[in-house]
Amino acid sequence: TAFGGTRMRGGPVQGGDIAVAVEISLEEAAHGKQVEVAYDARTRCHACNGNGAKPGTPIETCPRCHGSGQLQAVSRTAFGQLVRSAVCDVCGGDGRIARDPCDECGGEGMVVERRRVEVGIPAGISDGQRIHVSARGHAGERGGPNGDLYVVVRVAEDERFLRDGSDLVTVIDVPAPLAALGTTIEVPTLDGPVPVEVKAGTQPGETITLGGRGMPPLRRGRTGDLRVVVNVTIPRRLTSEQRDLLERLADSLTEDNAREEGMIAKLRRVLAG
Repeated sequence: TAFGGTRMRGGPVQGGDIAVAVEISLEEAAHGKQVEVAYDARTRCHACNGNGAKPGTPIETCPRCHGSGQLQAVSRTAFGQLVRSAVCDVCGGDGRIARDPCDECGGEGMVVERRRVEVGIPAGISDGQRIHVSARGHAGERGGPNGDLYVVVRVAEDERFLRDGSDLVTVIDVPAPLAALGTTIEVPTLDGPVPVEVKAGTQPGETITLGGRGMPPLRRGRTGDLRVVVNVTIPRRLTSEQRDLLERLADSLTEDNAREEGMIAKLRRVLAG
């Protein structure tokens, strides 16, 4: 008979890993963020120090496996006797059991507790990527190491942008008259709106690239770009005055006002839009 702190017959077993998910915005993914994650984990019982016995009571040899921690079954085959071994279902392979189980853990030596861990999310992370935090998972058994914690990062969709690798893509509406004349329009970026020049004669589906306005590299590499797709809008519900102006414009147009491109180029541009 021995008391708390006795040697266990079974070998050390590493604790299980834990995965938790956390959601962040696209801006937070671009700039990085410290987040606190909360989760439940098995940990060594503080009342019995993990041996499963009520403090001050003995730990005895398991009566089922007689201290070996293993159960053996012998069967006869055409090739002779076959011996199968399995972990004892009473002591779990320890070879010893508590005479009086701990009131806190019921003799398991483990309890479930709520943990909170600060995790740094690096700038440039993508949706679904994981952050590995060592030794923050379930506690190991019989002196085994703790498992690890994996934080799965979910990047919420942003109505303003689509992400294409490290690039961002957005769409701006430009009325047809302004696209023809040229204008300056505010475009959203991760750092706030910026003015962008739309050159005269800009066609539907043309792209304006803002260098370095996309997502930063997660490790090495360059910051992505922001690709601004121009959606030329056609005015509706015209007043009589507006209709008169457009009719006068239509009557004045000639072949010189048309875009110079071949049929294949036209088809590619239209289908790409």
